[in-house]
Amino acid sequence: MDLMKSRQLSEAYAIICRWRMISGRQGLGLDWEKELRKGLNPEDDVILRQLYAESLPPKVISSAIYAILSGASNLDVAKMYCEIYPGVRAEIESQLRYLQSVYSTLKALKDAEETGEKYVIFTADLDSRTCPLCGKLDGKRIKISEGVIGVNLPPMHSGCRCTLICGMAVCELKKLKRRMRNPQTNKSEVIPYITYTQWKKKYLN
Repeated sequence: MDLMKSRQLSEAYAIICRWRMISGRQGLGLDWEKELRKGLNPEDDVILRQLYAESLPPKVISSAIYAILSGASNLDVAKMYCEIYPGVRAEIESQLRYLQSVYSTLKALKDAEETGEKYVIFTADLDSRTCPLCGKLDGKRIKISEGVIGVNLPPMHSGCRCTLICGMAVCELKKLKRRMRNPQTNKSEVIPYITYTQWKKKYLN
């Protein structure tokens, strides 16, 4: 953790790889011996460093980066944190999920730009837990150059479950099916593509 707090990510990743090799725990389905030889991907290094700009305690940021690099669960990382700061596990898990969502968005944007895409599609979950702000953005094409996390890119807030779809036009997206949580039965169902606004009108109003 100290290496991550001091932003020595390549050195920290090498230690994680060695630990995974010795422990025999696979994590992320990776060949950790091969990962040790390769080292931390420079592009991942750049993306991970952007997490340090978030307004969260440095130890939480370091813990999130550790979870991302090692494949450790948020629960396990939060438990380690609570050994030092008891009674904050739920809050820490929430902050870890938020930072991992930031990382996922930054990585998705990077991948999209590398393939020449100029837009991504905002996607919210079709269930009653989705907030009005996220629901309103569901299915919207967002220009990458105008995208801002918390404004029109996920995570929009702590606990946000939204994601981005890259490499697909809206017309292609509409040919797909979506999974939703039926508020009447509380069961998961697969339905023809609709936006959250359409889903809310049909199932909640």
